[in-house]
Amino acid sequence: MRISGLIWDLGGLFIQVHPERLPKEIWAEGSDFEKTHHLFECGLCSELEFEQAFQRTLTHVGSANPIWNSLLGAWNLEDLEKLQGYRDQFTMVLLSNTNAWHETAFKQSLQAAGGQPLETYFDRVVFSHQHQMRKPHPEMYQKAIQGLDSPKGEAIPIESWLFMDDSPDNLQGAASLGIQTSLHPRNTSPLSTLRGYLGPPSP
Repeated sequence: MRISGLIWDLGGLFIQVHPERLPKEIWAEGSDFEKTHHLFECGLCSELEFEQAFQRTLTHVGSANPIWNSLLGAWNLEDLEKLQGYRDQFTMVLLSNTNAWHETAFKQSLQAAGGQPLETYFDRVVFSHQHQMRKPHPEMYQKAIQGLDSPKGEAIPIESWLFMDDSPDNLQGAASLGIQTSLHPRNTSPLSTLRGYLGPPSP
């Protein structure tokens, strides 16, 4: 099936993420913090509630914000710029599970790195905390692509979208709708992942 639209994750693709920078207890599956984190990514708990949950988990820390934001790394501006060469072939969507703290931090670091606002690089930017849900909820992908046409102005069938993410769970959510998927190795080149999926150009 011909691909007309691309849905990109953000963390681990265009900005490096380093969860290993935080203590392991932060990532304990099923913990109260994990539940609060998921609510924060859905915009369903306050910044104060998130900070309190963080401090209950890591009792030795002071302000949680700089520690939480430390998992964000460098931007891949080279791939963001090269991606613009595909805008006449594909409609581009950025779809990220994120939160208010990270959004503020990565917008500031993108500007500091010499980049443009993310809306410059994509046809639509969708952050989970602004929509009260997160991947892999199927409706999240539907929200991301609803009403978008191809660069030629044609409707894009659901099976003509390709979603790239570093989380197998998130890929399963997209695949349940019929969206094509490609697993991206975290903190590597997203354009390499795209080119690997598309294969060599037609002669």
